[in-house]
Amino acid sequence: MANILRENCADLVAHDGVHAGGVDAIHVAWQCLDDDLLDLRFVAAGVGDQLALPSPNTVPTRRDGLWQTSCFEMFAATDAGYAEYNFSPSGDWAAYHFTGYRCGMALLDVPAPHIRLTHRDHGLTLNITLTLPPKLAQDARVGFSSIIADAAGGKAYWALCHPQGPPDFHHDDCFAARLGAPQRP
Repeated sequence: MANILRENCADLVAHDGVHAGGVDAIHVAWQCLDDDLLDLRFVAAGVGDQLALPSPNTVPTRRDGLWQTSCFEMFAATDAGYAEYNFSPSGDWAAYHFTGYRCGMALLDVPAPHIRLTHRDHGLTLNITLTLPPKLAQDARVGFSSIIADAAGGKAYWALCHPQGPPDFHHDDCFAARLGAPQRP
């Protein structure tokens, strides 16, 4: 049985203050469970009926292009580059490794995460449990982000922090948190 070792949390910020889909705020919380298991929770508040959500997939699948609609993401730096994880409210997911800034992209060989969406009147919660590669399970620098699409075709880009210029979740400035090494009682 896994013991919760530490919880961290932060609020995401909308790029240039632009909101879409009626989302007013996004909060992220993460808990390291044992050495390689991460529990991640994104909570979007103020969700209106104009939010564009992909349809639930009865068999969640690894799929490219999830960022083209509403999607939640985690980036994690390693000694050999960084990893990008995409989590769709549909249950679909993707994981990539980059050797450097937007270069050397390859599929990251990881088990499928468990993704669960809870949708309520004025918000939604995406709970994700994933197994991390050993190099990420310790004290990786991470960035959490989200793309929120609305029915009118608008998009808002949310992250812990944004670099100057257009939204760019791959930028080093976005890696503004740490997973934190598990702390034993």
